[in-house]
Amino acid sequence: MRIDESLNIVVPIDRDDGTTVYVHAAPISREVFQRYWLPLSKAFAMIYGEGLHLAGPRIAAMSLQKVSEELRVWDGPMGVERGLLPEIRRLANVVAPGAGNGHGRGWQMIPYEDAVKADLIDQDDADEIEGVLVFFTLAWRLNRRSERKGLIDGLVALWGASTSSQSLSEFAASLPTSTETANTGAMPPAPLSPPSSIGPATTDFTTASTIGPTTGRFPGIPQ
Repeated sequence: MRIDESLNIVVPIDRDDGTTVYVHAAPISREVFQRYWLPLSKAFAMIYGEGLHLAGPRIAAMSLQKVSEELRVWDGPMGVERGLLPEIRRLANVVAPGAGNGHGRGWQMIPYEDAVKADLIDQDDADEIEGVLVFFTLAWRLNRRSERKGLIDGLVALWGASTSSQSLSEFAASLPTSTETANTGAMPPAPLSPPSSIGPATTDFTTASTIGPTTGRFPGIPQ
């Protein structure tokens, strides 16, 4: 299997109402990594150098903030808080149960930040997910290509996450639809074609935050 940018992360979230939603996220681009390589590398070194990798998803976001503040690249329009983190969130989307159509319940795809604002994900879960997404970013970009999948699979599995080569729309289409009258928890086979509630195969949502131009500079990070 070729290990490249097609490897995404999937995080299931069991909600209080008994439903499960899935966070599907893609890795940041080379251009974004090249802009923020220093704080990302420092956070990676902090976690692995202190032997904290098993707790990585729990502390990754806080580690990134700590080193960014020490490097004085946390604040500002091109800083990590307003530049890198929004891009990490932009690449994440939520696949949630959609409205029924009389035959079954399909799935809808929602930008991650919109799902948080709509309370599809509560704040406690959102804090954990942010850590997982940052850790995925660190492990993805700062490990050798040949080692990425094995390392990431082993570590994120501790947090109930997994990796997938499927795009957002492919992943949503692969999920089984639930019958609206069933109360046994049984699920019918996955449909042969994507449910009608699934949107276009794209993650380029106009409501999502975007980063600035790749030529931006900010103090503390060599260009």
